[in-house]
Amino acid sequence: MSNTGKRWTVQDRDGNPIYLTEEQWNHNFDDLPDEVNHIVAIVLFGFEVDNHGRTVSNNYLATAFFKNIQEKR
Repeated sequence: MSNTGKRWTVQDRDGNPIYLTEEQWNHNFDDLPDEVNHIVAIVLFGFEVDNHGRTVSNNYLATAFFKNIQEKR
């Protein structure tokens, strides 16, 4: 897989890189409703081999959904 289409790369809480494409961004986050205060993301973790034969991570956002989570009192 080439880097074509990768728009943003962030790290999860364990330091694993995760990428998001422009298409995913437009599909999942176009209009956030006012009552949304969290976005739940489903990430697929995988590996690929680069042109030098090295194993590199290939972790990407598969889907996401909006959630309104209220604090417990």
